[in-house]
Amino acid sequence: MNKSIWLYLFFTALILELVAVVLSWPTVQYIAKPLLMTFLGAYFIQKSRGSIAVRQLVLLAIFFSWLGDVFLLMQEDNSRFFMAGLVSFLIAHIFYIVFFLRVRSIETVAEPWRLPRIIVVAVYVAALFIYLFSSLGELRLPVLAYALALGSMIICCWHAFTPGSSWFWFCLVGAVLFVISDSLLAINKFKSPFPGAGIWIMLTYTLAQFAIVYGSLQWLALQRQHSHQKLVM
Repeated sequence: MNKSIWLYLFFTALILELVAVVLSWPTVQYIAKPLLMTFLGAYFIQKSRGSIAVRQLVLLAIFFSWLGDVFLLMQEDNSRFFMAGLVSFLIAHIFYIVFFLRVRSIETVAEPWRLPRIIVVAVYVAALFIYLFSSLGELRLPVLAYALALGSMIICCWHAFTPGSSWFWFCLVGAVLFVISDSLLAINKFKSPFPGAGIWIMLTYTLAQFAIVYGSLQWLALQRQHSHQKLVM
């Protein structure tokens, strides 16, 4: 199968998902939403080469994101599914964190740790948690754990790659979109539901995953090229 077909299928599933959200077609959502990470994972498998251990970290993040999508689809039937989805995405973020830290250890010119960036992320995460605090009830600790993982993910991403590289920008934009998506989801669920929430949450989330995966593929391709050059020399 042509490698790019998975990407076409991914964006087709995204369009179907967005239409289903707008028109309130739950049956279509049950079909389209699980296909998103399935197609993105297939695209990553087809396109990626390089260290198996490094690649597996991204694949595991994609898998647990898929699991989170499935659980969140069923949250209206049982509130425990929301917790299961939260835990699944927490694990996905942990795998992304480990991936970015692994990238940083491999990069010869990695971005140095910068305290102002860490403070900006920490302040945003703290402000969002404080804003939601009174509405979280028994979910305060799980949401706090998730918020810390989300903040850690964007910090690690921000400091992982060679500054200015295209894969740096793809992954960073993806991480930022992930934060936006989860912020919108939390505000809509716990604080004040707003019109069009489903569209914006799904769009930012899906584009976040795509950007991180695409940036990761670019970085892996560069590592493969460097490995080949060393073998030739």
